[in-house]
Amino acid sequence: MLRTLSLFFLFALVPVQAAIYFAHNVSEDSGFINTKKYWNGDSDLCWAATASNMLQWWQNNSSGIPAFVPNGQNESGRTEIYDVFCNNWANTGKGIEIGLRWYLGGKPPVSLN
Repeated sequence: MLRTLSLFFLFALVPVQAAIYFAHNVSEDSGFINTKKYWNGDSDLCWAATASNMLQWWQNNSSGIPAFVPNGQNESGRTEIYDVFCNNWANTGKGIEIGLRWYLGGKPPVSLN
């Protein structure tokens, strides 16, 4: 018990820092666009920003993407895909997988179980 309590206090004193992690061979230098939120009505759309980043990276590394598909960055530096999310979803927390399924399949899953 004392050991567990000691470990808890040890980790409680370690400062936590925000960091950006990328998958192997993925970085902003390799064409990954890191969409930033507007912070004006999208404070809970982190999941949508992450999904749009993943989708944009996939599109950047794929061929044959039709011209009508939202693609690239807009004048604000955000992806066109993120704007699609902002225009279609309320400012609420969801999961990245919901965003990916919706964007690629047209609708969110009925159940997450």
